[in-house]
Amino acid sequence: MNFFLNKGMGHGNSGVEHAQFYRLTAFSHIDEPAKLVFSDLLPKLHEHTKEWAIPEQAVLNLYDYLMADDPDDYLENGLHHEDVVPYEQTAVKDFTKTDRVVVEQATAGYLIKRMKEKIWQEEKQLYLVSDAQVVLMRGQRRLSWSYRQVDNRREMTSILLENFNGQSHYFQNFYALLAFFLKRVQAFFGPSAYFFDRGLDYDEYFVSQKNRQDNDRLIAMIHADHRLSREGKRLVFNQFYQYVANHLAAYDAVVVATKRQQNVLRADFDQLGYDRAALNKVRVVPVGFVNEGTSVKKSQGQRPDEKLQLVTASRLHPEKHLDQLILTVAALKRAGLASALTIYGSGQEKEKLQQLIDEQGLKQDVHLAGLSQNLAEDFAKADLYLSASYSEGFGLTYLEALSQGLPIVSYKNEYGAQELISDGQNGALVDFQPRDAALNENVAGMVQGVLRVQAFLPALREGAYQTAQRYRLDTVALAWKRVLEDLHDN
Repeated sequence: MNFFLNKGMGHGNSGVEHAQFYRLTAFSHIDEPAKLVFSDLLPKLHEHTKEWAIPEQAVLNLYDYLMADDPDDYLENGLHHEDVVPYEQTAVKDFTKTDRVVVEQATAGYLIKRMKEKIWQEEKQLYLVSDAQVVLMRGQRRLSWSYRQVDNRREMTSILLENFNGQSHYFQNFYALLAFFLKRVQAFFGPSAYFFDRGLDYDEYFVSQKNRQDNDRLIAMIHADHRLSREGKRLVFNQFYQYVANHLAAYDAVVVATKRQQNVLRADFDQLGYDRAALNKVRVVPVGFVNEGTSVKKSQGQRPDEKLQLVTASRLHPEKHLDQLILTVAALKRAGLASALTIYGSGQEKEKLQQLIDEQGLKQDVHLAGLSQNLAEDFAKADLYLSASYSEGFGLTYLEALSQGLPIVSYKNEYGAQELISDGQNGALVDFQPRDAALNENVAGMVQGVLRVQAFLPALREGAYQTAQRYRLDTVALAWKRVLEDLHDN
């Protein structure tokens, strides 16, 4: 079995989850069984599996397993469709209208009871309400725990699992609970391949167990820039990948999405003193692919009487710098080019971005469209794709745009933009400076990039389509097949 290890998924997901969804399809294409494994408590999980068309038998969740009527059947088959129930929530409030007890009906069929605490935060000068105790209940089965504060972090403690296969179990912390689950997964499925997408607890468990699980294969997935900075000869790794760098010998492979990152990561591992055999563990497999039947748009240019239709899709998060794209539309308008920008995605910056749209007088020009369940169809309505991200491990939305014949205007980020975009062939790469003080210069560069692409739209559309053809499902699935065969042979 192949397991893709992550913390959770939901209505709106990051590139990590989307990479897993693509990988699940690619593995199915080569008849490799695979399951998504999640370790967070996800009351609405099965709403979201249906929303993203993920088969229930391809999903394992720590808490769903612990509360399952038949845990072994759940490992084999996932949640049965007849056991999925609608999500419901009720709350008891105090005289200040603050939730003090919240009861949820999880979509997996068990109840979740959260007892809340209200604590004054001197630093923030406000009360914070959070879970104090949590109890999961299903028939005679119960799982309960409390929270404690450790170094400004809340951690689960005093975890009691009652009547699990006729026995009760006590765990001091979340790691012990997760280990209980993973040991049973290992015992049930036997030798397997584990792909570490997100969640350091997974890495720590399997690396510490490596000597006793020689037939398992451990594959670290690198989804973003692995390096934060270089201070002289000292490398500062992204916190998510420092553990991999420190324990490379324990992993059988490290998979990145682009050839550019493979070269850089191998050079960095070389600087850390690893030998050639270790460097050769770094493999390249694109995280996404183009489905069969993709065809280039038939329209060949922007009509003079229409606005230039711009589009982007991402989490509404500060690191995506969507404010710079809104300012780009404002600058294009001042320069006399009528354009409209549609932004797909959800996130914490929605109100802030809407306020900027209003301040710039762009209510008729920029639209926050929410999440898209069909980017290909939505992108097909646009003329070109914009990205203001300073870093992309691959850029799945770049590939979605290229597959619809959309040229891309993007900051010249590592690694996705420079892997997928060829300046003057399928879009424009814009130089940028990752400093707040450089905002105006960055926006001016983005404006010039849009103007350059707009002048050659028909040719760049064809170039975009041709680029996408290098990432067809058959090609990506074959790359995964080769990685799996090498892991087996070694």
